[in-house]
This record gives sequence, structure tokens and C-alpha cells, in this order.
Amino acid sequence: MEPAHSVDMDCLQNLYFALPPQDLAALLALLEETTLFNALQEKAASLLHQNGHTLGDRLAKRTRELAQKPLPELQLTLLNTFSRELRVPPQRYIAPQDIHNHWSDITQACLKLLQQQDKTFRGSTLKGLSQHYLQKAIVLFEQHFQELSPEEQERLEEQFWDALPEERRQKLLKKLPKEELAREYVRTAGKTSLTGVGFSSLIAAGGFASYSTAVSLLAGSAKLVGLTLPFAAYTTLTSTIAVLANPLFLALLFGGGGKWFYDKQNTSLRQQLIPLTLAQLYSSEEEETNYENSPAAQQQFLTFCSQLYQEHQHCRQRFLQAQEEESCARSQRLQKKEQLQRQQEALTRLQQQQQELRTQLANLIAQKAYVLSSEPGWASLGQRLLQLQRQQNDLSAQQRPSGLFKRLCQTVSRKTEEFSLQKQLRQASQEGAAQLLQAFCQQQPVPAWTRPLLDQLNHCRQQIQQGEDEERQSTIALKTAKEYQRTREQQREEIHRQLQCIEKRWWGLEQLP
Repeated sequence: MEPAHSVDMDCLQNLYFALPPQDLAALLALLEETTLFNALQEKAASLLHQNGHTLGDRLAKRTRELAQKPLPELQLTLLNTFSRELRVPPQRYIAPQDIHNHWSDITQACLKLLQQQDKTFRGSTLKGLSQHYLQKAIVLFEQHFQELSPEEQERLEEQFWDALPEERRQKLLKKLPKEELAREYVRTAGKTSLTGVGFSSLIAAGGFASYSTAVSLLAGSAKLVGLTLPFAAYTTLTSTIAVLANPLFLALLFGGGGKWFYDKQNTSLRQQLIPLTLAQLYSSEEEETNYENSPAAQQQFLTFCSQLYQEHQHCRQRFLQAQEEESCARSQRLQKKEQLQRQQEALTRLQQQQQELRTQLANLIAQKAYVLSSEPGWASLGQRLLQLQRQQNDLSAQQRPSGLFKRLCQTVSRKTEEFSLQKQLRQASQEGAAQLLQAFCQQQPVPAWTRPLLDQLNHCRQQIQQGEDEERQSTIALKTAKEYQRTREQQREEIHRQLQCIEKRWWGLEQLP
């Protein structure tokens, strides 16, 4: 690693962990909320002169939300954003050297990206990156400042004093006790360098009406006129975040960002912001930043990452276990389902066999109705069957009348009667078979020649009863298995949501060993 690059990484690493949450939240909000849709919406509202929530309002709201998060989580989230957009592999942070190496990878990827985006960039360090954007901003600001009238310049110079943070005012007043002298110093600084007051016309040219006030623009350009402000001055105006009003952002916007309104890829939009954001982050190194807490903040960050990593590992093990339990529950349910299907098929075969045996028994007693009529206790059934059979025979023995019409009428009448008698005989035989089976099951006397079929029918009936009991039990077991599987699925989904929440906090965490 080159010495200059190593020094840059040391400075950037110390600076990064010395920044307060508000500054990190402002950078992160800029990367999250600056999307193609928001930019087009802002442009349309400006053209239509509509009031409402501007992109600056959204940035302000998002910055306030992010600033409420723990500092280590903000630090990790911003690192993750750089890594994701620059396609830098994730890093497991165990020691400060891991942070140093990751920042080095991010910086190299960022410099390479800017070289692809802007052929005029030849730098190889963060300092060169920062100077590149600064030079672009100076040229643009000088051009637009010259377009202002003397009255506008004077008015903006007056407003510039109002834009200074109270801390900076007090430091100026210590050097220049009278406020009039301090104001004159600020106005002189603005006139000496034309870079400090060109913001309003610059933003007006871009159509961003919500950022056209000289106060927000001058607050963002104070550093360019030699008045070093805290880092928050670039993104804060009267406690409202206005990240888009900082000079580096505007340099990118008007130095080749016209494609933002036509590019269909938000990734491309964010990738143009990445080098700018990193340059702005590094430029804070020149400001009065308190580095005393940086080592402690780094250790706190490493502890936070270690805890989050362990939490992810534990959650991942739980998820794998839940997956295995769900798989076992699914297998059990499928086994229960297959078992129930086999039982239902077996029960269907037994019911078909029972129906066939009943038909055989009904046919048998119909054939032996004469014998049955002499059996004690079954004579009435036999006589009834014999009577129906005699009626069939008598119907068949009827003589055919002469005449075609009469024969036709007799044929229709006889067929109708035959069908009715067959139905009655079949019904009587089936009822008789059912009576014989009931008597046999109750161990009452039955004709001996019916016992073989009755034995088979009784055995089949018992098997059917047993099969129905097993089917009911299997149905209950299948229902229980389904509920158990559903419970395991819900548990797995809940753990998966927890795992996703952890992985969302640390991009690429699932790829780490």
C-alpha cells in the first residue's frame, strides 16, 4: 500500500469514528432518499410552483430518524451502503485493521468508479478526490456569481453572516470584538473569492426551488471562502437538513448530472453520489473535529459488530433447526396422508367385496326360494319369493292375442310388469339377505346352505368396521400433523424474518464465514 494512501485511510478511519450521529445520518439520508423518483417529483413541483413536502423535507425527516439510532449502527449502515453500491465484498470486523482494510477497498473502488464516470479525474488518493470536486465547484460558483447584481451580492453577503453557526460567530467576535467588524470581515471574504455567494443562482438554474435561499447556500459554501465551519454546517440550516445545498453535491449535479433526470437506474444515480459523499466525508478532516473519542468509538463499533455477528450466527442456527423441524413435520404429514389413502383404498375394496357377497347371497336365496320356504323361521320369506317368481312365470305364459295392435299393447304391458316384478324380487332378495346376515350375527338359526356366504359377509363386515375405525384415527392424526407442520412453518417464517432484520442491518452478513 502506498504511504499517501495509508495516511488517507488512517485519517478517514479516525475521522469516521469521531463524527457525531447527525453528520452520519445526513450522509446516509442523502444516499437513501436521493432517488430518480424523488428528483423528478422535486423538479415537477418546482415547475408547477406547487408547495408540499420537498426532497429536502424528506431528507430532513429521514436524517432525524436515522440520528436516533445507536451510533455504531449508523457507522455500520453507512459502511454497508458504500460496500453495496461499490460492490465491495463485506468484511467481518474483528480488529481496527479490518476497518482500515475495508475503507481501503471502498476507497479504491470509489476512485476507480469516478475515473470511469469522469475522464478528467486523475487522482489516486482521497485528497485528490476532494480537490477534484472542490475545483469543479469553484469554477461553477464563479460563473454564477458574476450573474448576480451588486444589490443581490450585497444582500447575500449580509445574509451570509446570519447563516454562520453561533459557535463560528463567537470565534470571529473573539478576534474582532465588534460585530460590525466581524460582519465586514465576512463580507470581505465573500468579495475576495467569488465562490461564496453563487449558490442561489446556481440552484435556481437547476430548478430546485426549495433550496434557492441564499442562507442555505451560503451556509454550505462557507468553507470555500476560507471560513472553516463544522461538518454539520454543510447539511444543516436552522436545524433543518438541506444536504442538496452543499457545494459538492451541486458540482456533481451541474458538472455532468443531467442524466439523473433521464436515467432509469437508481443505482447509477447513487453511484454518482458515492464519490461525492466520500469526498465530503474526507473533507471534514480539515475541520475542527474532536478525535479524542475516536479510539473508544472504534472499540464500541467492533463490540457492536461482534454482538451482531454472534446474534446472526445464533439466529441462523435456529433457522436451520426450524427448517429441519419443518421438513420432518412435512414428511410426517405426507406419511399420514399416504397411510390414510391406503386405508381408504383398502376400505373401498372391502365395501365392494361386501356388495358382491350380498349380491351372491340375494341370488342364492332367490334360486332356492322353494327350499327356503320349508326352513323354520324363514318360510314367509321363501313363500314371498316363490309368489313373485310364480307371477313372473304366469306373465311369461300368457298367450299372445291376435292382431298387431293388441300384441303390441300386450308386449308393452308385459315388459312393464316384468320390470316391476324383477325389481320387487331383487329388493325382496336383498332384504332377505340382510335379515339372514343380521340373524347370523346374532347367532340365530339360519339355513345351513347360507352359512358359507354368511361367514364371508360377517368377516368382511368386521374388517370394514375395523377399517373405518382406523380411517377415523388416521384422519385425526393427519389433521394433527397438518397443524404441527403449520406451527413449524410459522416458527420458521418468524425466525427467518428475524434473520432478515439482522442481515438488513449488515449488508452481506450472510456471506461472512
